[in-house]
Amino acid sequence: MSVFISKKLKEARNSAGFSLDEASKRMNISRRRMVSIEADESQITTEEILEFAKLYNVDVRELLLESYVDSAEEEILC
Repeated sequence: MSVFISKKLKEARNSAGFSLDEASKRMNISRRRMVSIEADESQITTEEILEFAKLYNVDVRELLLESYVDSAEEEILC
């Protein structure tokens, strides 16, 4: 994983209003693992990234791509 993805996961969790405990319970992982994911100390699977995106209600591209622009921003830029 990358520092960027870890940072985006933490930002998405905070924006969605989840505590570490709430998010880890909903993801069915330990709080310790959740902390290590957000600290870029643990690898995560593609499936987990997809589940995080669903849980936090964000586009998966937002978690993976540094230059992601959503469609509303694209319209503004054009």
